[in-house]
Formats: sequence, C-alpha cells, structure tokens
Amino acid sequence: MTLDPRAREVLQRIEGIAALPTIARRAIDLLDNPHSNVDQICAVASVDPGLVTLLLRTVNSAYFGLRSRVTSVKHALVILGIEKFRRLIVASALMQKFRGVSKAVDEAFWDHALHAAQWSKEIGRHLRLDNPDDLYICGLIHNTGHFVILLYFKSESKIIEAAVRSGAPPVRAEKDILGWTHAEIGAWLFHHWKMPEEIIESAFYHHHDLRRVKPKKDLRSSTLVVHLAAALTDIDPASGAYDYDEKLEKTFRSHEGLLALQDIDAVKLSDEVSAACEAVRKIFAKS
Repeated sequence: MTLDPRAREVLQRIEGIAALPTIARRAIDLLDNPHSNVDQICAVASVDPGLVTLLLRTVNSAYFGLRSRVTSVKHALVILGIEKFRRLIVASALMQKFRGVSKAVDEAFWDHALHAAQWSKEIGRHLRLDNPDDLYICGLIHNTGHFVILLYFKSESKIIEAAVRSGAPPVRAEKDILGWTHAEIGAWLFHHWKMPEEIIESAFYHHHDLRRVKPKKDLRSSTLVVHLAAALTDIDPASGAYDYDEKLEKTFRSHEGLLALQDIDAVKLSDEVSAACEAVRKIFAKS
C-alpha cells in the first residue's frame, strides 16, 4: 500500500509515540517468554504502583462476575491466565500513558470508554457469545486513536474540531486533515503491540458502514458487537428520555441483520449498562 505524504508523516509520528510505559513493556516481554514464571512476571508488573492500581481497578471492573475481588497482580494472573492478563496489562498501560489532556476531556473520554465496554460485555452476554468479558476490553480501548490525536496531533486536532463545528462528519474530517482516522491509528497501535486480532479489528471497523463491508461473514462477532456498542455510546442521553429511547431502538434495529438482537430489550439493557457503569465509576474513584 502506498501512503500519501500526510499519512506517511502521521505514521512516522505515531511510531515515535508507540512505546508503552517501561514496566508494562517488560511485563509483556516476560508474558511472551515461555521460559518465564509467574513470580518473575508479577515481580516486574508490581514495580509500578500506578500501573498496579489501574490494572486492579480494570480487572475488577471488567470481570464483575468474579466471586471475589482481585487484590493483587498475582491473583489477577492466576485467575485470568496469560492471554487475558496480557490484554489487561496493555489496557491499563494505555490509561497510564494517554494522560495529559484537560480533566474534562479525560473524564469524558473514559466515561465513553466505560459505557462502550459495558455495552459490549452486556450485548455479548445476551447473545451468549464466548468470553463476553473479553468484549469488555475490546470496547474499553476501541477509541484509543481518538486520544492519540488529542494528545499528539494538537494543531491538527483543532483544525478537525473546527471542521466538525462547520458540519463535517468527524471521521471524514480526520481523514481529510491527517490522512488517517482515529480508528485506523488505534488499530495500527494495537497491531504494533501484538494485541489479539479481535481487538485490532474492533478498533479498525468501529465507525465503518458495515453494509459496505464485503464479505460480512468474515467479520468477527466481537467486531459487530463493538460497532453496535460504539454507536449506542454515541447517543446523547441529554437529548431527553423519549428521544434517547427511540434512538436506542433505531440503533439496535440497524444491526439486526448483523446480530441476533430480536429478543433484547434495548431500553432495559441500557438501564443495566448505566447501573454497571456507575458501580465501575465508584471503583475508579477510590484512591
């Protein structure tokens, strides 16, 4: 694939910021090393108190169904296993790395992430998909590329915001100004970090018009779920209860040809998602 000059410049800048925090990288290296053991992995991952705090809060948010709270890095690794623990290390490292925007933007971004994560998990659970907790991580970090643009492409971000205020669709404005969308940037980073394919694909496609994706049968269920979760999360609850419920139903119906959603009560599920997110906020608010 030949990149246009803007896209090539963006890629070079992304490569310069792609490194995860040092402790997270060392832990991932050990997780990928078949000769390392649990104690070695936990010793390294536990060095950074900030990373440990985020990891434990994330695992206790994502895996709400666990019978007991996860209280240590070793506890998380033993319960979840190598692959799920690796995903959590990356998700927690992302929350640690991509900070530096205003408090209001930070709170709005992670509130959106938590809702997308919870929608993803609940939809997966209702559809009886395997490992709905893994969908939580897909939803939680699917929008990472948006944060990258806010933090590392600040001048371009202002131009994008101005274009959106003038009526341009956000994704089209990103493509026109950067040569990349935030979905493509996030997917590239996840590929660079050797994340599972379902996380990469979920990030890449979450704003695509899936009616134009061919063949649809090759798309993973996780991609379809996160696409729906992202669309649901984008609905503004401040628009009023009736309008919000109507948009929920319309969004669910638009995905019925892709997922078996006929038996899901969208409004009831929205209430469950909101309650779960409120419980998660309390976990993350703890010092």
